[in-house]
Amino acid sequence: MIATGIGINACKAGKTVMFINAKELMDKLSDALKKDTLRQTLKALNKVQLLIIDELSYLKMDKEKESIFFQLIRQRYEKSSLIITTNLPLGRWDEVFTGQLAATAILDRLVHHCHVLSITGDSFRVKGEKYLSEKDKALKSGKLKDMEE
Repeated sequence: MIATGIGINACKAGKTVMFINAKELMDKLSDALKKDTLRQTLKALNKVQLLIIDELSYLKMDKEKESIFFQLIRQRYEKSSLIITTNLPLGRWDEVFTGQLAATAILDRLVHHCHVLSITGDSFRVKGEKYLSEKDKALKSGKLKDMEE
């Protein structure tokens, strides 16, 4: 939600923004490599002023994808804005990449000029579900009137 909000505000400020799921991004980049269009695809991605990569922690990269991801990060380094969302702390990024060495090389570029927002507690979606179930209980008990009635 925070990354989306930042992206919306960047759009309102006239910036170009791309919001993409990490798996979709890596599939797109892998396909570009196979089609020999990786250079053009990376060039197009690097024209985007704010790239938001969502859910990085749900991806386990092989060496090929890791190399492509590193190229993307390296090319954007100190040139363009990047937001990455993940539920993994920085110390566990080796779980996404093939090991500590690759994770360190990527993190070195990412954390150099970054702001890390660590959020603890229930996810917004879980809180929403809890709120809805509490609302349903209140409606059933008659303590809360439904707006549609």
